[in-house]
Formats: sequence, C-alpha cells, structure tokens
Amino acid sequence: MNVSRLRFFLLLLASPSNAFCATATGPHVQAVRRAPGPKMGDSPLISGLTEQEMELASWLTSDAMGQSHLLAGWETASPADKKRLLTQVVAMDERYPEDADGNAGLTAYVAHARVLLAEAAADKNPFEGYEVDIPEGEVMEVGSDAFIADEVLGMSAIQDAVFVLVAGGLGERLGFDGIKVELPTETLTCASFLQTYITALLAMQRRGPDPSRPVPLVIMTSEDTHEKTISLLEAHDWFGMSREQVHFISQSNVPAICDNNGKFAQEKGDPFALQTKPHGHGDVHTLMHTSGLLPKFAADGRKHVVFFQDTNVLAFKAIPAALGVSLRRNLAMNSLTVPRSPGEAAGAICKLVKQGEPPLVINVEYNQLDALLKASGCGGDQADATGHSPYPGNVNTLILQLEPYAAALQATGGSMPEFVNPKYANAEKTEFKKPTRLECMMQDLPKLLGPEVQVGFTSFERWFSFSPVKNSIDEAIKSAEKGVYAASPGAGEAAVFDANAQLLRLAGADVAPPSAPSTFLGLPLALSPSIALTPNFALTLDELRRRTPGGDQVRAAPLDLWTPWPPGCALVITPGRLAPLDPWTPWPPGRALVIDWARRTSSAQVVHPCMRTCMRMRACACVHACMHTGEGLLQILPGPRR
Repeated sequence: MNVSRLRFFLLLLASPSNAFCATATGPHVQAVRRAPGPKMGDSPLISGLTEQEMELASWLTSDAMGQSHLLAGWETASPADKKRLLTQVVAMDERYPEDADGNAGLTAYVAHARVLLAEAAADKNPFEGYEVDIPEGEVMEVGSDAFIADEVLGMSAIQDAVFVLVAGGLGERLGFDGIKVELPTETLTCASFLQTYITALLAMQRRGPDPSRPVPLVIMTSEDTHEKTISLLEAHDWFGMSREQVHFISQSNVPAICDNNGKFAQEKGDPFALQTKPHGHGDVHTLMHTSGLLPKFAADGRKHVVFFQDTNVLAFKAIPAALGVSLRRNLAMNSLTVPRSPGEAAGAICKLVKQGEPPLVINVEYNQLDALLKASGCGGDQADATGHSPYPGNVNTLILQLEPYAAALQATGGSMPEFVNPKYANAEKTEFKKPTRLECMMQDLPKLLGPEVQVGFTSFERWFSFSPVKNSIDEAIKSAEKGVYAASPGAGEAAVFDANAQLLRLAGADVAPPSAPSTFLGLPLALSPSIALTPNFALTLDELRRRTPGGDQVRAAPLDLWTPWPPGCALVITPGRLAPLDPWTPWPPGRALVIDWARRTSSAQVVHPCMRTCMRMRACACVHACMHTGEGLLQILPGPRR
C-alpha cells in the first residue's frame, strides 16, 4: 500500500478538528489552547465577570498572548463592555486550529505572528537556497484533436468531481453593494455568476452516465457574504439545484496586528472591539477538512475536487479539458494557467529546486519572482521564444485528486502555511503604517503534498479561460492604458462575448470580427457581436460542434438592409420557454432571440426560438439574428449600435 493510500484510510477513521489555518505542516501533538496567565485576585479589572471570564482575561495578559493593553481602562468599564470583547476573542480563538508545536487558537496565531514578523523585519528570503527551473505542464491548443480528446476524457469523469466556489467577496470595489456572485456575467441573459455556475453544474449532471447523480457544490462564504449568498439562492429557488447538493463552509476573520510583538489592534473609538481582517483564501482547504465533507465525498465515490473563483466565468469552458489532463497525467494537483508576460503582476507557476529536498512545483508571487530568478542565475523574468515568460500565470482554478488532498490535510489538521506583509512606517521596521494580519493562500497547497504525487499545470489561451471581474473603473482604465486586461464588469462581459464568438468560429461558423471598441466611462470595450452561449446549450467545444451542424452554413455577416430585425435584439443560445415565431416577424427593441436545441423532431435537431426581455445595463452593440428550422441553418447578424 503506497503512502498516499495509507494516509487516506487513516483519514476515513479520523474525526475532524476545529477550523482555521496555521503554519504547521507536521503531525499533531496535544495542543495547549489557553495557558493560564497571572492571578488577578480581587483586581477591579475583573469586577463583574464570571470565573471563566476571569480566566480568559488572565490568559490575555500571559506572556504567550501579550495582550495586556486590551485591559486598559477596565477598572471603570462596564461588565457588558468587558464581556463583549471577551466574546469576540473566544469566537476567533475557537476557530483557529492547533499546530505542530502544540499551540492552538489565538495562542498559536500570536506565536506564528511573532516568528513571521521577526523574519519580515529581518528581510528573510522565504525562498533562500532554492533555484528556479521551468515546470512541466500541458500547453493546450483550443480546438486541436488533443484538446478535444481531453475534453471528452474530462467529461467522462466530471460527474465524480466536487466543485468548490471561493466566494468570500463583496462588490464594493466594483461600485456594487451586494455580493460579487450576484453580478451578471453579461447583459443579454443577465444571468448572475452564481446562476451561471449552477447552470453549468446541472448541465454536467444531465450529461453524466447517471443523470440522477448530483454534482456537489461547496460554497465558501465569509462573515460579510454568508447570509447574502443564502438569500440570493432562496430568492431564485436555488437556480434549480437541489438544496441537499449545496454545502457551505464559512470563513471567519482573524485579529489585526499592530506591532512586531503580535499585539491585537482595537477598533478606533471602541477599545472593547478588535479590528479583524480576512485570513486569505487558503482557509478554503482548512474548512474543507474541518467540515468533515471530504470523507463523505470519498465515501460517495468522488475522485476530484475543483476549486474556482467567484467572477471568472470562462473557467468553466476550460475545466473539462483540464480534468482530462489531470486524468491522463495522473496529477494530484493541476493548476489552470494562462500565458504570462515577463514582469506581469500575476503569480507564476515555477519548479523550485533545493539540494537535499524534492522539487516543488508551486506558485511564486510576481513581486518575488524576478529576484528569485536572478539569484538562480536565470537573468530575471524574461520572455522565451514564444514571447511569453516560461513561467505561466496562475489563475487559481485548481483541480485536485481527492485522495492525496484529503490525506495531506489530515496530516496537518487542515493547517495551511501562512505569511505576513506589513507596511512599515519607519526605517527600523518597528512601526506599521496600518495594522496587518497573517494570511494563507490556496495555491500554497503543494507545500503539504508528499513527494510521491505529481503536481503540474494546464495552460490555456486567456480568451478561452480567464475573465475575472475585480477592478473598479479607475483601476480598469489604468490597466487598459498599460495594455493589460481591464478586469472590470464591462471588460468581463466583452471577454465572454469574444470567447463565444471565437468558439463559434472553431465550431465552423463564419462570425464577423469584433467591431471597433467604443468607450464606456472612459474604458474602451469591444462588445459586438454580443453572443451568449449558456452551459445548457453546450458545455464543451466538442459539444458546440455537434450542436451547430452544417459548418459553413452557420454564418455571421454585417446587417443587410432587407433583414427585418430592428435594433435591440441579441442572440442568446439557451433553453427557454418554447414559443412559435414567424421568422419574418419584427422583434421589439429590448428583446433577445433565445435558441433551444434541446428538442428533436425525427432525426434532425430543430431550432426553437422564443423571446425574452433583455435588460440593458449600458448601450452596446447588439446582434440581429434570423434562423431557419430543420437542419440547423443559423445566421448571426451583428447590428449597428443604438
């Protein structure tokens, strides 16, 4: 029995521990959560508290914690205020796990902070002793025979996968006061990110060997987004997904730290409340372990865990082929990547080599990569013969084999490596400009995996797999001026339209090139032709080709004068309410053509049109469409701007 399988069997016998992330990577010892502090006797500091609360206050003043400053002013404070602070401390303490040194809870958090802050102040290089080599991975050519073969292989196993949505963010930066997954992916269907993801998972379920076998969805929420996410799902009847196949893991914040000794920062104007900050998306691994979900998924025959981000809708176009690569190459961890320009502000997948240790294929942040390459004698982050960096850009879509993944987390209690990034206010590096916190990253998982497993990457072109929505309009304009993807909501919509147009071309359609960009709020965007292909219509390029028979019979061309469709129409390919429509009937402005290929008559696939109200969030180039039923002849006609 190999080491990975032995770890996995031990996992199934183990019970989950309490949750959060820590630096530990070794085996557990009996943890000390709250070592007693000095006796306080009859001190007025603890007046009005229960015996248990007194012990908590004493523990805060211990050398291990060093939080005596939190008790300043307690002589005259009300018991209610004291209890309020202690309640907050206990909640965070109980969610932070034990580590390999025998510490747990906030005792462990403070211990880690002191070590990491001392290393940061001393400018310690976390990659000291490592050299960089070019990692081995798969570079996919979308539409090639090899790509289609991997798509087919991935789809054959996709029903045995678990999908994990890392959805902890609000849309404040985007000028939206809700959760980011509530934003529309595009303004033709106005389907939200969450609706689009669930639609894709249900489509995978229907296409699997057993349509009654659900594809599980795990959603990681935060303190800010949990209730909003549930409300969104309930308001839309879970977008057709069974409530039982959706699982929630909720991330909590950690205390903000205001000095190198690990002192907790208090809220301005309220000394009885601590400032808190997110601990990083690496918490998703800890929570997957401590939730107890992994043994349940294993018992249900699940083989892979797919992690995807909240606003990168194009990832679902790449996941089937990437899963095929994971299966073909037996990868325990497969990171989806895109070509990366030298110096680009994006993490890069590298192979790190250190004498006496097994090589490590892992993400290196862009602000560390160039110096690391120069130290390795590689001359810095430079382009290769392709014009790109040989170190591809990480997009944080991960495909993991469930067995070695669960075993690695079991070995560490779910703990993830942490880091700290303080902004110093003085040359001595003893004062911070603002409070900091410890963080952990989901892409650091290879540090926990054993040397016996394979770690690699699968690279796709950006147009096909990467369209994150994360920037404000000001940030987007700055990115566009540098020639970098703007990552605004409008840029994300344009990326979806462009990907759909390119996929139709690869499927044999003659689609006109994009129109010249127009400027919206100072940001140039090419939004024509506007085409929405929903997962219900086609999940893969292989399926899209089969859905659009006739090849060159499917064409897109400039609008002819005889075409009766008025401005305001757009092409949307999705199941919808079926309704007969005379092809020559004018369509009212603001409507969209919805084409459903799900029904069949005799041996031919028939196009069934219907109308759906199309909410326009901004003026854009629309698409006029006409079609003929029968043998799949479809004309996509880009129209003028309104």
